[in-house]
Amino acid sequence: MSAGGAERIRDFELARDPAETEALWARCFGEARGGQSLAWLFREGPAGACPRSVAEQAGRVVAHAGVAALRFRVEGEEVIGGYSVGAMTDPRHQGRGLFVRTAEHLYARLEREGFGLVAGFSNANSHHLHTTRLGRTAVRPFPWCVHVLRPVAAGAALLRGLAGGASPAPSVAPPAEHGPPGARARPAAPDDPRLDALWSSARREIKVGAVRDAAYARWRYASRPDAGYQAWLVQTADAPSAWAVGRVLPLRGLVAGFLLDLLVAPGEEPAGRAALGAFEAWVRARGGQVANALRPSPGTARRVLARAGYLRVPERLHPQVIRFSVRGFGALSGRPALADPEAWWLSWGDTDVV
Repeated sequence: MSAGGAERIRDFELARDPAETEALWARCFGEARGGQSLAWLFREGPAGACPRSVAEQAGRVVAHAGVAALRFRVEGEEVIGGYSVGAMTDPRHQGRGLFVRTAEHLYARLEREGFGLVAGFSNANSHHLHTTRLGRTAVRPFPWCVHVLRPVAAGAALLRGLAGGASPAPSVAPPAEHGPPGARARPAAPDDPRLDALWSSARREIKVGAVRDAAYARWRYASRPDAGYQAWLVQTADAPSAWAVGRVLPLRGLVAGFLLDLLVAPGEEPAGRAALGAFEAWVRARGGQVANALRPSPGTARRVLARAGYLRVPERLHPQVIRFSVRGFGALSGRPALADPEAWWLSWGDTDVV
């Protein structure tokens, strides 16, 4: 206990806490930008408000935990769950168990309010606490896969990066159509309403994962114009059959394309290849040498990525180790599918880093 007295753990209050939590973020991580701003991370979406908790001492917020509320599909059932984001403890208050106590308060609230699960990505320190004191189960190995688009250019860029050179900024290139006439990927609004029909079909192959319909896409991709997200949609006959979203960023001396989402109707591999091809062509046009994605659970989208040359990267070779863990509440407590890495449909769009 410090001179200011004991910390009090309580729910986040919108009328009094935003300025204090922004100041806490600045003390922990520096200035917040883009998708790392607390206002963006915790904006209300299709699943409702985002529960948060804080530790307060002498009127000052010294720790914070919260979840981005999302709708999840779990073995054919739709439930409300949360991805944990924005966990932080003031450096001067670390080592007193605030991380765990603030999260325990949050988890108790989630269970009371009927959330089915909490999951999320974490660094090594918080992952240890998540999977011990906080009862989450690690889901490993992390499904990162890479496809080299321009091998010679990628090799040269990596050598420059190892020598200390900075990654070049991606060039500007407009998205274009791609694919044969019967399965042509065309640039689309990130929240194209046709995504609802595609989700109704594609969800049959998703055992555990966030609902990816037009409301989700509006919340995730249409609310952050600074990120430069680009979407494509394939319309086959009378039905939408594939959707992709991408972004281009500097990465370790490279210009890299991040496939944030790839949704393909069952059996519609030509449409999936068209959507993926449109993404890759756009990445190349912007100077990209590599494309990367998170491998989804078994199904049409995974086959499309595998046949396009996206190779799983062993964890020991990851430039930054990313860990994922989950805990079920109520009827989902201990559900085997939640701990099965082959059941999870994960994409870069599920993270708060891209």
